[in-house]
Parts: sequence; C-alpha cells; structure tokens
Amino acid sequence: MSSRKSYKKYFSCSGDSALSNIPQRTRYRKKAAKHTNNNYFWVEVQGLYTGARISRKESSLLILGYSIRHKVSKAALSDILNLINFHLPHGVSIPTSTYLFDKEIGGDYSRIQKVAYCKDCKVEIKEDDSKCGKCQVPTTFSTCLTRGNFFVSFDINKSLQDLLQIQTIQKSLAENLTRRQIGAVSEIRDIMNGDMYHRLGLKDNDISCCINTDGVAIFNSSKYSIWPLLISINELDYQLRRKYTILCGLWFGDEKPNFDIFLAPFIQQAIKLSINGVNWMFKDVKKYSRVYFPLLAADSVARCQLQGISQFNGEHSCPWCLARGESLSLGQGRHKWIFIPSNNNVKRSHQQFCQHLSEFRDTLMGGERITSNYGIKTASKLLMVPKFDIVWGFVFDYMHTVLLGVVRSFTYAWMDSKNHQEPFYIDNKNVEINNMILSLKFPQNCRRHLRETSEMKYWKASEWKLWMLTATHLLKGILPSCYLKHFSKLVNAVYLLCQDIVTDTEIPHTLLKKFCFSIPDLYGDRFCSFNAHLLLHAAECVQNWGPLWSYSLFQFENFNGVLTNSFCGTRQVGMQIVKRTVVTQRLLSTAECSFRNSEAKSLHLSFTENIKHFKKSFTAGCCTVFGTGKLYIFSNNERNKMSRLGCLETQGISYNSCLIAGKYFNTAQRDTKKGVNSVIRSGDQFLSYIR
Repeated sequence: MSSRKSYKKYFSCSGDSALSNIPQRTRYRKKAAKHTNNNYFWVEVQGLYTGARISRKESSLLILGYSIRHKVSKAALSDILNLINFHLPHGVSIPTSTYLFDKEIGGDYSRIQKVAYCKDCKVEIKEDDSKCGKCQVPTTFSTCLTRGNFFVSFDINKSLQDLLQIQTIQKSLAENLTRRQIGAVSEIRDIMNGDMYHRLGLKDNDISCCINTDGVAIFNSSKYSIWPLLISINELDYQLRRKYTILCGLWFGDEKPNFDIFLAPFIQQAIKLSINGVNWMFKDVKKYSRVYFPLLAADSVARCQLQGISQFNGEHSCPWCLARGESLSLGQGRHKWIFIPSNNNVKRSHQQFCQHLSEFRDTLMGGERITSNYGIKTASKLLMVPKFDIVWGFVFDYMHTVLLGVVRSFTYAWMDSKNHQEPFYIDNKNVEINNMILSLKFPQNCRRHLRETSEMKYWKASEWKLWMLTATHLLKGILPSCYLKHFSKLVNAVYLLCQDIVTDTEIPHTLLKKFCFSIPDLYGDRFCSFNAHLLLHAAECVQNWGPLWSYSLFQFENFNGVLTNSFCGTRQVGMQIVKRTVVTQRLLSTAECSFRNSEAKSLHLSFTENIKHFKKSFTAGCCTVFGTGKLYIFSNNERNKMSRLGCLETQGISYNSCLIAGKYFNTAQRDTKKGVNSVIRSGDQFLSYIR
C-alpha cells in the first residue's frame, strides 16, 4: 500500500458554500465550462486568486507543459501539485491529484481503440470471440488485453480536426491550397510540385498525407520496441508538418508487427476520409477537405514488408525496378547479395505489379510451390488505399539509404584495417583527419557537431550528413584523387537533389549513374550494395514527389524521439505513450485560445515546442531580435550605403542576436570555438561577418 499522503481534504475550498459539500472529483463540472467535442475545458476570465497573473486554466496548462518538457513522472507531478497548493491562499487550489489534473485538462481517450490479437498467429480477436479464428486456441478479448497482446489505433478524423483548429495550421494550409490552384511550375520546391502529386487529381480543398512506420528500440537490455504509425499533411510548410506529426497507431511488444492486422484500422479510416473528408474553418469560412494518403516514407527493412516484396538481401528486392541481383561469395561460407549496375533494368509500375501478383496467386492455386514472383511475396494491404501507387507511392529514403547506407559504408571501407593494402585505405592518417575535424566550425542549425573518427560507430545520421558535406574538403590530399572525385559525384548529386528549389534532375541523375557504374572498377563488386543500387532511382523520386528533404525520415525520426521521452519506468510503456500523446494533441489544439497572459503563453510554448523563452524580444516581419537593444550611431560610410536604399536615419538600435526566416544569427563577438553564426553572403562570391 502506498504511504503517500492525500491532501484533498486539506486543500478543499471550504470558503465556497456552494461547492463545499461537492466532492472535488466532480466539482470542476459545476464551474463555468464550455462543451466542445464532448470535452470540457475552462472558460475563465478571472485570475487564479485576487491579484494573480494567470487563471486556473492557464496554471494547469503551464504545469502540464512543464511535465511534458521535463519528462515528469506521475509521482513527481503529484508532488508538484501539492507543493504549488501549499503556496496558494486559503480557499484556492489547483487539482490535488494526477487523476483530477487529467480530468481538468480534458484528454479525449474515446479517440483511441485497442485492437487485440492472437499471440501465436497474429489474427485479430474481437470482443465477442472465445477462440482464435485461425489456430483455434481458446482466448478472449480481455485475456489478450491483460497479457499485452494488443495495439492501439487512433481516430485520424478527430486528430486532423484538432490540428486544423490551430491558426498557424489553417493559414499555412489555406495559402498552399491557393498556390496549388494557380497551376504547375517548372521548379520543384516541395511535394506539391512533383509529377505524381499532379496526377492525383485533387480538388480545390483536398489534402494529402505522407505515411511512415518504423521500429524504435525502447530499452538497451530488452527486445521490447514500439512501431508508431505516423502521418503528416503534405500541404503544410515543412516546419509545420515536422512539428505537427500525427500518431495514427502504435504497436508495442517484443515482436515486429503483422502489418496485415496493424494496417487494417488505418485502411478503413483512409477509405472513409477519402469519401467523407474533414471539416475545418478558416477566417470564419467553412472548408471541406477529402483526405488521401498517396505516399509512404520508410526504410528498406520496413518498406519490403509494407510493399509485400522480398527483403533487400533477396532477388528482385528493388521496390522500383525488376533488377534481379546476384549472390557474391565472400569466402569462408559467407555470401552477399549485390546489384551490378546495368542499363537494362525494367521499371516497375502499379499495373505491372498487380499483374505479377495475379500470376503469383494463380501459380499457387495451381499447386506449384514458389515463394515469390518477381520479388512479390504477398498482397499488400496498401493496395486498398485510394490514390496510392504500390510502386511509386514509396519514396526514396535519403537518410538511411545515403547517409547511414552508402556514405557510411564507403567511409568504413576507407578506415577499416582489413583494407590496409587497398589504395583507398586512409586510417593511417587518422590523426591528421581528426585535427581537421576539431578545427571545423558549424552554424547553430547544425545541432550535432562531428566527433572524432574513433567514435564513428556512434555517429548519428545528422553527423554523417556533416561528414558527407565536408569530407571532400577534409580528405583532399589524404584520399587518392580518383576516389575523392568519385565520392564528390555522390555529394554533388545529393546536394542538388536536396536544394530548396530543384530546377533540374537530369544532372544529379547523371552524376549518380556515373558514381554507381564506377564502383566495380574502383572498389570491386562487393561494394555494389542494395543501397548503391537505390541511388539510381533518387532523381526520379525527386521528379515525382519533390526534393529529398521534403519527405526524409528526419522528420519522423524526430517524432519517434518525442515518443521515447513520453514514458517513465518500465511498466505499461505503450499505454503511457498513448495517454501522453492524447493529452499533448489536446494541449496543442486548445492552448492557443486558452491563454490571456501573453508571457504565460510564451513560457508555455517554450515547454511544448522546446523553444528558448526570451523575456525580451522584438519581431518585425520575418525577423525577431533578442535581448536589450543599445543605441547605435551610424558611421558616414554606413549612412552613405543606407541612403542608396532610401534610408536617411543617423542612428538605430543594435542587438547581438536575431532570428531571420527561421535561421539564427549573432555578432562575431558571440561566436564560440565550435560554432559560428555570424557569417553571411554579401555577394555571389564574398562572405562577411556581422559586427
């Protein structure tokens, strides 16, 4: 039995005769409340107490934001509530327990559905079942829930409606939908400019989403993992769709999911949303949008299971062409499946895929035993999703294929002592390389800095990105010229395909083709890996769906990191994540209209969005300056230059740091040993420092 003391009676509002005899657990319902979507939330004008800066509702939201930001446990949150109540005047209190606190915030748990399944054969167990319909093992719905044999599905319609209540979401979505109606442009700026996107035939207000799922390890000493099913709205600006990723389902346990059962609730909702759509408001005008899911971003491990084809180490395993591949003997009984570059590979298509699937079915029904047909092993549930192309609906995974795949494998080859007799071996110059790495300086938007090569096996994808961009400079004079030029083809091609505006995909495609076709001569057939083969499809994917960054897995991996910080301890990890997600989604949709104190709202945003809270800041257009400004007298040279721009001021206010269009800058005096944020381009070839 818990020894924690309850302070519910101690903090009860004895001064309020109308409420003193009502249990606190139901007292919140008696106060002035507004009913929206079957959830109660406060509509308060008065402060928490006389002279208070914030209301009771604002206080609860700030506490919740703090608990989410700092991963506060349930026990710690209970102590925080009691501690704050001791500081409040007599007769005034906030919720005295985590249960009451949860009730006041109003998380809508009706939007989640638990789907039970048989542990042995992974078949769904419904509430009225007494045994598994496939293996006939006696089991019930409640038994599966008790044993943890279930996953959670979210109501996508409600999640989208909550998201579309946020004003910044409404504004971004409306602007991009209006821009889409203008027509196609030659430049590729985002997903909406891709050829496949244009072929969807979306109506004026229809929207589309990108799907993702991947396994996330939770503990270092256990096989327990989660597989979140995520979506993001393609018609939003990239920063917004990265920030407001939606969780649609969550599989958790020691085993990988059975995607037939895991995707079933999502498929049903996708079909309904393509017909019934969602309703939302923008500037008091009602909008109706049908929702489609035309593209899916996943790594090679998850993609083959979702597409229903052979794994990457099998024949015909390419998701976009019919390249067969071949087995290469590495000696001592070891083999590797490789893809020798060829111009004769036939591209897959949706119609062809369905035809090969039908042939596979007919062959099996005829009694012949085969495991696949052109790599197709099973009928994917995604074939039922409206407007989803089973071949080109899967997009190129730039993060795993390029950074954690090709770039890492070639770098390991350069540093591996087993290759000490190869001309590309450079680990003997390790000290020189590390000294150059330590001398590098990066801007603030590079969250991670490069570590030494001795820690290379711990490098994250963002570090491999920095290495890819800087290696051609760092290894000049170290790596032989022919290998450096070969690697630079990959770097230049990926750089061009990741630009904010992609004007031409033929040049990077040619570079990638030269890179792949040169691998056998420079490194040998064993380096003709599956990831290297996929590079040949990168440019076509950009032509179909936009730049590589627009659907990269960096966005979804970031959200997976949020999920792994949404639980405490080791008990009921899956449901802890689910409950925290429900509360967070509710918080994001209601907090914008719940704060009347602007400073409290700013502090709350610093909790929920992990943005530093500045007490003093000033925003003008796309520029936000921080700190206390100082009077600055312009020099004669500066006045002359400003007069050419029509500005005749003689003095102004100077600041040490600012944020312009989402990028951070500061004066040269504030640069650190490892970071530089004061360099700007003042012309086509000139760089300047901010004084």
